Amino acid sequence: VRAMGAEPMVVIGGSADNNFTPAEAANMVKHFNGANKVTYWVIGNEPGNGGMSIGTYCNLFNSTVDAMKAVDASIKVAGPAWAYFDENNIKAFLQCAGSKVDIIDFHHYAMGEKYLSNADTLNQTVNWENEVTKTREFIQQIVPARAANIAVQVGEYNWSWRAEDGYPGWNGDDRFFQSVNTVWAASVAGHIAKAGGRVAA
Repeated sequence: VRAMGAEPMVVIGGSADNNFTPAEAANMVKHFNGANKVTYWVIGNEPGNGGMSIGTYCNLFNSTVDAMKAVDASIKVAGPAWAYFDENNIKAFLQCAGSKVDIIDFHHYAMGEKYLSNADTLNQTVNWENEVTKTREFIQQIVPARAANIAVQVGEYNWSWRAEDGYPGWNGDDRFFQSVNTVWAASVAGHIAKAGGRVAA
């Protein structure tokens, strides 16, 4: 990853999403330290998809951060890695973990349950900018003393979270492999950057 000029980031998952323990996460920090040091970590992945409430996730997040930073206090941790932009859950997470989190992370795919037209999909790329801006506002409102130290990251984004979104293409939504996806992805990345956000995927 570093040979490509990129920054590695590790997602703490488990044998299935979100079934890790704080001790296991701390052991991962020990493993990726020294010459192999990883600075950026995402704790969990889309917890709501597995039925985990934001409160349960936040308790796991906080105890995991404490264990990980006991190994290396300089690392940066991200959460809640929610599957989509959810204002209420982001606010609840900040109220619970605002004193510990370094990066607010959420995911946003253009489609998945059903498909959109090319025009509608391209017209909506500004939504990513608006979501990063709103998240910044939430941070400022809820944890103003730490606002300058908390980044915002779209941890996952893509044309669709599945090929089988209903689009009548070759083997599903074949626009993944067409130039419109390249244009869409560049526009989304630009909007995220314009709002001061990070892109992790």
